Amino acid sequence: MVGPVSRTPLSPCPVCDTQIDAATAAFSMQSPNPGDFSICVECGAVLRYDGELQLRWVSWEELEALPLELFREIAIAQQALFQLHRKR
Repeated sequence: MVGPVSRTPLSPCPVCDTQIDAATAAFSMQSPNPGDFSICVECGAVLRYDGELQLRWVSWEELEALPLELFREIAIAQQALFQLHRKR
């Protein structure tokens, strides 16, 4: 289930500098909240919203500390994104 598109404050991806101003919830109908994870639609980087909904890069230590199910959901979303990029 994919939720509606939510507008977010403009924030550059810290990896590829793509300007991001929207998010779609992959597994809920909620808008992003501080602490939520995201994936850059351009480069696939795993990101996280800070208190002002600005995106920041997620460290390997943070990824390793995730519950396995959340880590799998992120990996599945990245894989789907990479497959879309290959079809371009």
